[in-house]
Amino acid sequence: MLKHETADMYMKGVTYKVNLSCMTEISTASFDAWICLHVLEHVPNDRKALQELLRILKPGGFGILLVPISLTLPTTDEDQDTSITERWSRFGQDDHVRLYAKKDFMQRVEDAGFLLKSLGKDYFGEDTLKALGLPMTSVLYVVKKPVA
Repeated sequence: MLKHETADMYMKGVTYKVNLSCMTEISTASFDAWICLHVLEHVPNDRKALQELLRILKPGGFGILLVPISLTLPTTDEDQDTSITERWSRFGQDDHVRLYAKKDFMQRVEDAGFLLKSLGKDYFGEDTLKALGLPMTSVLYVVKKPVA
C-alpha cells in the first residue's frame, strides 16, 4: 500500500511541519522514498538538510532531488546575509540563499552519503525532453541511500 505524506516549514495542512535541517519529528529510516523539489536553495544549512534527508530514508531507499542550477558557475554562489535586492540579482529570487553550480551540487549530495544518478537526455532521449518542453540540459537527480 502506498502512503503519501507531506512536509513543509510554513504550509498549512501538511503531515509534518519541519525544518529540513532538523527533522526530529521524523524517525530514522522511516521512508522508502521522498521527493524534495526546489527546497535546498532556501535552507541556510543545506549540508545538514542533506544529512537529514539521508537519515530518514530506509537503506536502499531513494529520493528525487531538484534545485536551481547554473551551468556557468564554477562553484556555488551562496550568501545568507545579503539584501533582498542582492538575492534577486544573484539567486533569482528573494528567499533563496544560494545558486548551485552543477559539479558543486553533485559533490554536496555525494558528501552527504548518497549514491547519485544524473538522468538527462542520454537517459530520457531528446524526443522526450522536447515533448515535455524541457531544455536539452535538463537533469533529474535521483539519490539512493546505500544498503549498509
